[in-house]
Amino acid sequence: MADISSHPDWVKNIEVQVRTKQVRMLYAGMPISFLATLLAAGLLIVGLWPVIDHSILIIWGACLGFITVLRIGLTYSFYLKSPQSHEIEIWANRFFLGTVSAGIVWGASGILLFPTDNLSHQVFLAIILVGISAGAVSTLSAIWKNVSTFLLLTLLPLDLSFFLIGNRLELLIWFAIIVFIGIVLGSARRLYQMNRQNIWLREESKKLEEEQQKSERRFLELFHSSYDAMLLIDEEKFIDCNQAAARMLGYSDHKQMLQTHLSKLSPETQPDNQNSTIKFDEMLTLTLKEGVNRFEWMHLKKNGECILLEVSLAMTPILIHGKTIVHCIWRDLTQIKRAETELLQAKEEAEAATQAKSEFLASMSHEIRTPMNGVLGMLDLLTGTELDKEQQHQVDLAQSSASALLMLINDILDFSKIEAGKLELDILDFNLRDMLGDFVEAMAYQLHEKNVEIILDIINIEQSMVRGDPGRIRQILTNLVGNAIKFTEQGEITVFVELLSSSSTQKKLLSSNNLQLNCKVIDSGVGIPKDKLNQLFDSFTQVDASTTRKYGGSGLGLAIVKKLIELQNGQIHVSSQEGQGSCFEFSLLLEKSKYSQSVQPESDISQLNLLIVDDNSINRQVLKKQLEYWGASVVESESAELALKTCNSRMNQADKPFFDMAFIDMQMPEMDGIELGKLLNSDSRFSEMKLVMMTHVDNHDDRHFFRSWVFALFFLNQQPLLIYLMPYSKLMHQ
Repeated sequence: MADISSHPDWVKNIEVQVRTKQVRMLYAGMPISFLATLLAAGLLIVGLWPVIDHSILIIWGACLGFITVLRIGLTYSFYLKSPQSHEIEIWANRFFLGTVSAGIVWGASGILLFPTDNLSHQVFLAIILVGISAGAVSTLSAIWKNVSTFLLLTLLPLDLSFFLIGNRLELLIWFAIIVFIGIVLGSARRLYQMNRQNIWLREESKKLEEEQQKSERRFLELFHSSYDAMLLIDEEKFIDCNQAAARMLGYSDHKQMLQTHLSKLSPETQPDNQNSTIKFDEMLTLTLKEGVNRFEWMHLKKNGECILLEVSLAMTPILIHGKTIVHCIWRDLTQIKRAETELLQAKEEAEAATQAKSEFLASMSHEIRTPMNGVLGMLDLLTGTELDKEQQHQVDLAQSSASALLMLINDILDFSKIEAGKLELDILDFNLRDMLGDFVEAMAYQLHEKNVEIILDIINIEQSMVRGDPGRIRQILTNLVGNAIKFTEQGEITVFVELLSSSSTQKKLLSSNNLQLNCKVIDSGVGIPKDKLNQLFDSFTQVDASTTRKYGGSGLGLAIVKKLIELQNGQIHVSSQEGQGSCFEFSLLLEKSKYSQSVQPESDISQLNLLIVDDNSINRQVLKKQLEYWGASVVESESAELALKTCNSRMNQADKPFFDMAFIDMQMPEMDGIELGKLLNSDSRFSEMKLVMMTHVDNHDDRHFFRSWVFALFFLNQQPLLIYLMPYSKLMHQ
């Protein structure tokens, strides 16, 4: 049950009831108050008769009697009309007026009836008024305003009379009355608070009990009208059940089920061979301890049939018949268990069918691939014969089609092996940097006719040897870079690779024998729509139907990539912006190799000063980072014109040595690498600087061509431009 004691309306209702009780307590104390008033007034008149003017005594007594009669009438009217709570404030105000009137009359006696020259009668008057005030505490303390007002009106005038006389004894009495007023007011205040708290607690308890009864009635109404099978259990037995529970066990009425002994509602033992009575006691005890419990239970229907039910037990949030009760819900599991069995059987049949399909595809792909290799071999032999132009064209078309078909067969073979769980990794020691360099060099052939540069950044690979499956890593990269090449018409493709060990602060959870390979393949191609990213790694899926027509492919490549990465305890993510390129980022685990050594140049290049001339900023950054990591001093130039200015400026700086070597890109706008090489070579000031051409070289004639322009070295790579970070220290000394 929700806590309603803090609800504003609930608190307001309690306040009204407390106020009503307080006012009724005031009126209930009036009969005793009237008797005390008449007795005290009589004693006062008799005691002061010898020393006070009789006419004043008579007038004062008449006033007090009149006020008392009015108050008696008010009290009689209150009990006669028995006002409701909404009228109680009116009667509270009337009572307060009567209290003020009585207080004024009694207070007036402290001045009008005060004998200024008779100490004994003064003390007598003081005793009467103090007694009246003390008695008022018990009858008026139900409402603080009444008792405090009466005390002050009654005693302050008398206290003033003692103060005005000014004698030592009268001043002492004046001080004593002041102290008495303080003590009585404090006691009255505490009594008022205690009365109010007691009334509040009684009313709150009453309200809570009413709410509890309402909640209990509402709960039982819902309980008996529910279509779910429900029961109520105390620590000993079933105390109630609804009609749905009775119908579930085959009883015509819930009362008939309640009259049935508990032993007849369950078989002697449960499916786990435990005794039903003992096990149920254990389940009930656990529920009372934990608050909730859920378990399966075999019940007996009236006709003796067994039925398996799911039993949910929970402590009820409200008291039922003043006791804490366990609420029980039954759910028939017969149909659910039957459906689970059928579903499991269907799942096993589907898995068997999938397994058979995968094994069939793997077998067929292998059988098809063998003759396809023969076809390709014969076509290669055919190209070595003398063919006319038309025959050569036909052979080229046949080779292209056969290669595409073999690629598709390989994808299907790999995918079917993965699906069948038969793909195993070939773990061996290999040089990661060499493998990546060979891979990018091979991929560069595909860029021969495209205005696209491929850049490999392996600066953060400091281990020469690792343990893993280089073939599968290369297959992953081939798919990702192949896709990047396929969908990129201009710009660059960047392959960033790093290797992290357990000592890396960001990979503290990596085991001491593992290395984490992180790789990013970033292109400047067409990009991928956001709504297609989630399905990119699904089998036989491409961005749209036109992709297959324009670029080809089976749609299996990225699905295979994902499964290969997961097979190596890794994961892959993709981010892309349509029209601005894509970034495929993956990580996988490798093992440390006992043959591994730190990657360092074979010679010290820390004293060398190098110049890089390239219009591609990424190329410059990658090359500069590696050379600076090895200790060289590097200066960049983004154009041939700026390189000439840099060389002239450097020659005029006496405090800086001139460049030992210049790395020059072949393909640059306005002035290419050859023209720059000519200008640098023709200037005798730069004769000591070695020139290295970074370009695509096809044959020995090209090599002689570059050497004729006194280029000391060139990168021999079959690609438009490749920054493959070689051991530059060897180049410096050739």
